[in-house]
Amino acid sequence: MSSEPIKLNPKQDRLLTRVEQRLAMEGISAPDAMALARELVIPIQAVREIVRLGILAGRIIPLGDELWFVPSTLAKLREVAQKLDTGGGFSVGEFRDATLGSRRTAVPILEYFDELGWTEFDGTSRRALSPNRS
Repeated sequence: MSSEPIKLNPKQDRLLTRVEQRLAMEGISAPDAMALARELVIPIQAVREIVRLGILAGRIIPLGDELWFVPSTLAKLREVAQKLDTGGGFSVGEFRDATLGSRRTAVPILEYFDELGWTEFDGTSRRALSPNRS
């Protein structure tokens, strides 16, 4: 697989920027393809294709079926996880409540954080790891 970033044409870049803006505005309440299509007034196929290109470009992070986030949103959510952990760890429910999200979004986000080494799950609770880890 090539390590060169994909090249978007100007029209694709503008559309991807619009999608990124919508994803960032929604935060943890990430809209799915249908919602993005309605909000941006474009065909659902165009949403799915531009998201695919955004993922390849590293500008969108997929965390499940039509569950997409921009890196800046995940960075903010990481800060929430760090603030929640006051020494005893935190639960999915505490993270969900602190982010005003749902379990549908909280679980994949926390599992992603575990994969990156940002959090660690011990079977009961999660603890935030050093923010110096990337």
